[in-house]
Amino acid sequence: EITPRELHLLCRRLRERKLHVEDWLIDLYQERLYLKRSIELIDLYTKPKYKWNWEDKAPDPTKILDEKFFIKMRMNRNMGVCLPEKEVYSIMMAMRVLADNIVVAKATFWGKIFGIIRDYYIVECEVEPAELERMKAEEEERKNQEKLKEEEERLEKERLEKEEQEKLAKEEKLRKEREKRERRR
Repeated sequence: EITPRELHLLCRRLRERKLHVEDWLIDLYQERLYLKRSIELIDLYTKPKYKWNWEDKAPDPTKILDEKFFIKMRMNRNMGVCLPEKEVYSIMMAMRVLADNIVVAKATFWGKIFGIIRDYYIVECEVEPAELERMKAEEEERKNQEKLKEEEERLEKERLEKEEQEKLAKEEKLRKEREKRERRR
């Protein structure tokens, strides 16, 4: 709990800081430091997409984030036409997971749909032809497996029905024989 004296000292320090700030772009610098830390954290949760070449000492240029991307995002956010940073990171992570699970040639974020229960994000992907053929083959195999399973279930059902009918026929035959015996008596 903050005492009134501590609150007064805190307000005083804040006022002094506002009056004596020489670098008016300090917020921009602080945000960039925050974003660099966030990028480092993202790397902890994702597996590397390329092998490091120790001779070059440089990462794959297609995998490097654009340095000006975050400045552009901040400008757009200040104008009110951009998603919050938390959502941008979530979308970026989801797109990385999508690219890890399916071999994607190109992925484009299109927008956000506001739903009643939850929000939905639209990402368009172009799948590489080899991956598309593999996915089609897997789908065909899955459909064939389902057809085989349905056929087996149908045959099993027919067999059980046939056995049930045979059992009923035997019972009926036994019943008729009993009736004949009783009539003879």
